[in-house]
Amino acid sequence: MAALVGMIVVSCNQEKVEFGNDESNETEKNYAPVNVHVLDFTTYVGDIPATRVNQAAADYAGVKTMQLAFYDASTNALVYSDTQLRDDNTTYTTFGEFSCSLPMGSYKMVVIGHGSTSAITLDSPTSAEFTADKARETFAYTTTINISTTASVDISAALSRICSKLMLSSTDALPASVKQINVSFSGGGKAFNPTTGLATVNTGLTNNVTINSTVGSHCEVNSYIFLATDEQNVDVTIDVYGAENALLFHKIVSGVPLKRNRQTTLEGKIFSASLGGGFTLSTDWVSGNTVPF
Repeated sequence: MAALVGMIVVSCNQEKVEFGNDESNETEKNYAPVNVHVLDFTTYVGDIPATRVNQAAADYAGVKTMQLAFYDASTNALVYSDTQLRDDNTTYTTFGEFSCSLPMGSYKMVVIGHGSTSAITLDSPTSAEFTADKARETFAYTTTINISTTASVDISAALSRICSKLMLSSTDALPASVKQINVSFSGGGKAFNPTTGLATVNTGLTNNVTINSTVGSHCEVNSYIFLATDEQNVDVTIDVYGAENALLFHKIVSGVPLKRNRQTTLEGKIFSASLGGGFTLSTDWVSGNTVPF
């Protein structure tokens, strides 16, 4: 499984830290400065074939947002959260490095890196959702940490890719009349459990894509989805629209196999007048094996 392999460094010292309006030195002594660093990771670059490389977290363009949250380990109440947008460097010094202060205690830590340019809704260690955007490539890591002294704590974390990807690829040329392609899934969803990586809903989703490709070219539409199980077969509906939302093409492909951290390629004629053309499936992220249906 592809993973962002990061070093999460939690360091505590005895320097005095201001905490809101609390003037009690005794209370302040129960807090520790905490620094969290996502230093580097390993991931797959390219789809077919894939090459495994090491990169600095700040250099991987596929992750546009980093989110960190600490929850009380016994109640799941949010204690601290922070979000960094790659394109807004006014919110951080180094993308993927966080600093905060936490009182002594036990916490569930959640780190999520994803390809959206806006933050996802993160409600708990078991509940997150892409609400203002379509689902994107997503990596996650959760763990429990205990802060009982001011001694430094170093945590090595691996942010695993937890989504599945479908690539819809046309074998016929894009006509000028096409304005939008909608790809709908009968299962899975864009809400997920960061701890398990699985979808928390199984009602499906629709990815609406405005087409800006060159007329006459072969068109590709990528969709990301969280699965209810590690492997899941879903029906995929393809709707192609022209001007004024006119439906030009409609096709349902049944039983498309999807797998977490894998790409399935659905390839065939999308824009042809005849709806009888077949599709082939390439389900292996790396080697590109095909399965006819």
